[in-house]
Amino acid sequence: MIKNEKQIEKESVKIFVIISMVMLVLTILRKDISLLLGFMLGYGINFINYQINVSSISYIVDTEFSSPRIVAIFGFFVRFSLYAVGFFLAVSLPTIFSLYTVAIGYLCIRLTIYYLEFNKKGG
Repeated sequence: MIKNEKQIEKESVKIFVIISMVMLVLTILRKDISLLLGFMLGYGINFINYQINVSSISYIVDTEFSSPRIVAIFGFFVRFSLYAVGFFLAVSLPTIFSLYTVAIGYLCIRLTIYYLEFNKKGG
């Protein structure tokens, strides 16, 4: 069972390290640093978005805020703006960031949650 966001953060770092090693091997084999840098950019943005999501949800739940929709909408726009910035950097600087590995980096937290749920069910 997923206990809290700290468990997801801890496990996502493990998955990040594993995928980074694979990206490092691919970077060495293809002599293309954009694979590793794109993955690191994607994971960094994904981790920031996860933190924004967790903090906005805890703010809505823990406080007597009159309109939680404002916080939710603002968080939504900030998170998706960050995703757009990552994709924009990958498209405008393809020699530095690989678009494909940025997208893989965006999936790390989601993969972590799926992994933890799969292990919880005894898969």
